[in-house]
Amino acid sequence: MSSIVAARRGRILVVDDQRANVEMLVELLRSRVRPEAWETGSEINPMGKGMLLYAKPDVNRAVRAFVDRDLRPAVRGTVNLQIEILEAEEPLAAALAAATGGEVDPALRGRIEEAIGAGKARRTFDGRVRGLSKQEIVLWHGAQAATVSDADVEVATRSEAPDPVVDVEIQGTVLEAQSTIGDDGRLRITISLEQDTPDPAMRRVETAKAGTLEMPARSTMQVKADLWTANDKWAVAGERTSAEGKRRFLLVRPTVTGGAR
Repeated sequence: MSSIVAARRGRILVVDDQRANVEMLVELLRSRVRPEAWETGSEINPMGKGMLLYAKPDVNRAVRAFVDRDLRPAVRGTVNLQIEILEAEEPLAAALAAATGGEVDPALRGRIEEAIGAGKARRTFDGRVRGLSKQEIVLWHGAQAATVSDADVEVATRSEAPDPVVDVEIQGTVLEAQSTIGDDGRLRITISLEQDTPDPAMRRVETAKAGTLEMPARSTMQVKADLWTANDKWAVAGERTSAEGKRRFLLVRPTVTGGAR
């Protein structure tokens, strides 16, 4: 929670926000509220977990108006999204499939954790993103990898040696998300996710000139989902079965933070 409090006496405005970066907040106010005032005697500086403003009454009123009009609604509408991709075996997979498009009750969440502990399920992705209500968020998390797709044969003076053909691939997770807080307090979550990661298993590939190569298998998941869920409540946004027959599920939990105390 956050609080932004204007003093009633004198010309001091104290902003107490333990979650915000105070220095960034100070720079925001300097750039958005009467920029010329900070060059003609007015001062605004970080002070511990808050900040101190010393300025003429008209500048003080302008800062308070900006805080009430722009900062308070923004803080109140901050949504944190926790995103998980689970790879599950039966019977947990069947229970998650039945819950797709809806909320996860505490008992099912407990079964998920038990299955992970027993090695019958695993998280292939666990990420968190934060944005304002109706703000579109784009997240990419991944790496660049080199794979050997084939090999040409180079003929030396007395022998032949394979010359690997190396491909560079971009692997990882691309996530686009948007959260909208409804009038009843429930949240509409729109998610588009594409995950492309190497699988621990190896696959054997027959090449034209280099015989058999062992290459890492690749696993992909694409999900587009649009669902409503409650604040701080897990929901199953989507399910996909990979080419290897593995069932994966996209889970999301929104948490609304902020608001004046």
